[in-house]
Amino acid sequence: MNAESKTASHLARNLVSLRHTRSLTQDGVAKAAGVPRSTIANLESGDGNPSLGVLVKVAGALGVPIDELLASPRALVRRWPADEVASRTKGRGVSIRALVPEPVPDELMDVMDFAPAAVMGGT
Repeated sequence: MNAESKTASHLARNLVSLRHTRSLTQDGVAKAAGVPRSTIANLESGDGNPSLGVLVKVAGALGVPIDELLASPRALVRRWPADEVASRTKGRGVSIRALVPEPVPDELMDVMDFAPAAVMGGT
């Protein structure tokens, strides 16, 4: 499979997944994006060859950046054993570790564990 085919496949899979996550129909996405429903159907089948303008409209309708439409699909679920997640200490008795130890666009999610009588200064 060449790079162009892989990208079309990623777009198809991501578009279907994002649409289902938002409980939208093809028609709903098409109307929100201002494109024909057949365009969405073609993209979801992997047969589409969208222009940048169409990608911008579809991404906007779904509320995601274009790269999320084109990226390799991520695993739906992943488990990290606690000993594989880096942690750091702040103050006395406060341990901070990432809730999800891989990058999540525009999100910072940390878990803070406070020991009894823990002290942490403000920033």
